[in-house]
Amino acid sequence: MRDENKTKEQLIQEIAELRQQVCRLETLATQQQQAEKALYEHTQRQVQREQALNRVIQSIRNSLDIKTIFSTAAREIAHLVQADRAEIVQYLSERQLWLNVTDYRKNLELPSALGLEIPDIGNEVAARLKRLEVVVIEDATTYPDEINRNFAQTYSGAWLLVPLHVNSSVWGSLSVIRTHQSSPWQQEDVELTCAVADQLAIAIQQSTLYEQVQSELVERKRAEAAIYFQAHLLSTVEQAVIATDLDGIIIYWNRFAETLYGWSAQEVIGQNIMDIVLTNTSREQGIEIMSDLQQGKSWSGEFLVQHRDGTPFSVLVTDSPIYNDQGVLIGIVGVSVDITERKQTEEKIRQQAALLDIATDAILVRDLNHKILFWNKSAERLYGWKAQEALEQNAQNLLYREILPQLQEALHQVNKTGEWYGELNKVRKDGKEIIVESRWTLVRDENGNPKSILTVDTDITEKKQLQTQFLRAQRLESLGTLASGIAHDLNNILSPILLSAQILQIKLGNEQHHQLLETLEINTQRGADLVKQVLSFARGVEGQRTVLQMKHLIVEIQQFAKQTFPKSIQFMCKIAPKLWTVCGDATQLYQILMNLVINSRDAMPKGGILDISAENFLIDENYAKMNLEATVGPHIVISVRDTGIGMSPEILDRIFEPFFTTKAVGQGTGLGLSTVLGIVKSHGGFINVSSSVGKGTEFQVFLKAVMENETQSIDNLELPTGNGELILVVDDEAKIREITRTTLENYNYKVLIASDGIEAISLYAQNVSDICVVLLDMMMPTMDGFTTIQTLKKINPFVKIMATSGLRENQPLAESFGVQKFLSKPYTVKQLLEMLQSFLH
Repeated sequence: MRDENKTKEQLIQEIAELRQQVCRLETLATQQQQAEKALYEHTQRQVQREQALNRVIQSIRNSLDIKTIFSTAAREIAHLVQADRAEIVQYLSERQLWLNVTDYRKNLELPSALGLEIPDIGNEVAARLKRLEVVVIEDATTYPDEINRNFAQTYSGAWLLVPLHVNSSVWGSLSVIRTHQSSPWQQEDVELTCAVADQLAIAIQQSTLYEQVQSELVERKRAEAAIYFQAHLLSTVEQAVIATDLDGIIIYWNRFAETLYGWSAQEVIGQNIMDIVLTNTSREQGIEIMSDLQQGKSWSGEFLVQHRDGTPFSVLVTDSPIYNDQGVLIGIVGVSVDITERKQTEEKIRQQAALLDIATDAILVRDLNHKILFWNKSAERLYGWKAQEALEQNAQNLLYREILPQLQEALHQVNKTGEWYGELNKVRKDGKEIIVESRWTLVRDENGNPKSILTVDTDITEKKQLQTQFLRAQRLESLGTLASGIAHDLNNILSPILLSAQILQIKLGNEQHHQLLETLEINTQRGADLVKQVLSFARGVEGQRTVLQMKHLIVEIQQFAKQTFPKSIQFMCKIAPKLWTVCGDATQLYQILMNLVINSRDAMPKGGILDISAENFLIDENYAKMNLEATVGPHIVISVRDTGIGMSPEILDRIFEPFFTTKAVGQGTGLGLSTVLGIVKSHGGFINVSSSVGKGTEFQVFLKAVMENETQSIDNLELPTGNGELILVVDDEAKIREITRTTLENYNYKVLIASDGIEAISLYAQNVSDICVVLLDMMMPTMDGFTTIQTLKKINPFVKIMATSGLRENQPLAESFGVQKFLSKPYTVKQLLEMLQSFLH
């Protein structure tokens, strides 16, 4: 029984063991099935990925369109790695950014990134890609780079970025994104993405090469077309075109070269050009030119050559080096034109021009479109333009300020009759107007058609000025004679009236009659006084002359003006401490001052400043040459200036005419200033007037001074001298330039002169380190003093400028431009030298 029980226990144990073995076998079978399933699925995925990779490779092989390749690759890689989107981004180093060029999205509701620009600077992901590193990011929102964290707000999820590189340089990146981070990136995903990236890199390289080849093909076709065009052009151009190698062997000879030199292309190609075209006299020059050309230099000029029959002739040649695509000098091309006929014409013209240059009149020729063709030496002297400046210019623009009807009439007349004669106003280069006596002749060609206009101009400016002065003097003399006769008759009429009125006052006792007679007497006396003023102008003024001090008269006038003039007028008075005396009639001199201050008062109806000054003034020869009315010797100058309405040049020209007035009827006789002029001239003096509309007027009365002792000669004055300093004198008046230069050179200065601002700037730029002072006229044509000052200061901010002007109102304006010294015109030697000395030291 014990054995039977034992057997049952064994059987039960064996059965349990068998059951365990069966369970293990079942587990193994299940694991085997799972392994086989996993292997099958892996194999399927591997096949799918290989198929997808093959599609990418096939796409690259079948297409050279990089956009199509990018689109296919992005779609395939997104499906292969189960990404929600795939992007291809190009790195633009010159712009320091990354540009999204392809964006594939499985879900089109996702935001597009196509065209997105990603900054390069401060971008850690970009830095890793440029180091050709693969970047794996499981959660972009937690990336430490702020730029990419910001992008992750829109493009969130797990990022996988693989660099696209061509020849070890990064081109861009292939990026895949899983938006929901469903599973981390596996090594298999990375490898597959890298494999696609490698294929894309190959495609990019192939596309780049294809574009280069296409570009080269297009360029080659363009070059071939250009060569064909140039060859055709060279064969048809009417100029001799010859090409040689560096040894002078002819390799090209066009059709016109055959005509010009008499040799056919077949005869000369392969020959040395020296043996074909050079004469015995030009061979040495030709060897020198060839030597320069062989060094890559160009040459152009006239050259003596010979025809096939040995006849020499002149050509205008332009030789240039020929380089190949590598920049290597391989030959020489020359273009030559026969100028024999032109040389003969030029020689004939030179002979004629030499004859015309002898003429004292300005001679010019212009075509029918007013282009200047000829300009002789006298034209250069008269108008200031050199021949090379005037030729080819429009005569209308060069010589006339405006096209007047008179000029239009002259053109019409010369075209109609073939000639015209008359006077014209023209303009010099320096802006000055001149008057010319002009003679025009129409020149015709061999067919009788009008070709050009020959003009001969004679300068009559001085002649016209003398005529004007003479006519003005005649007019004043005639007015004086007329006024004298009228005054004489009026005196004869007024004398008995005045006498009768006075007698009747004695005879008649009626009070009413007395008042009427008194009125008659007063008005008759006023008429007599008016007649005296007329006589003062007509005959000059004579009276009791004594030596007197003008400052007493000035003080009286000032007191009178302060008491009677409106309070809106301010008074300024400046009298030199040791004012010289004059010899004159006190009453008449008082009348001068009274007339001038009353005129100033009337010129300032709204108030202003009335300035009276008196100072000693020694007129020397220099000053006298600049003012024809002045005489050498000591003078006093009394200035009356106001800030009133001023006068136009037309009015200023007539102010000394008797009975001329700008005042309203009943407010002036027009005899005040004519009387002043008569008194001043009778005292041996003269008057200067300057005025500007809206700014005011200044009268300067110059009277001869009387010295207790004989005035010291100007030559003996102890005037300061220079130490050889260089002074630049700038003035548009030739006489002022010359007398100023002579004066400065006599007192040990060196002098440069300029006639306008442009010439002054040129001279200063050439001598900036040597010129000590610039003596500059403020009023000049072309470029005025103010513009010249600004330009000089740009060259040298520390330039010393002494301005000169005949208008005192220019002084504050000049000082505002940084001018340190101002000298009023006309100036004396003493004024010039003393101011210059104080400026330099």
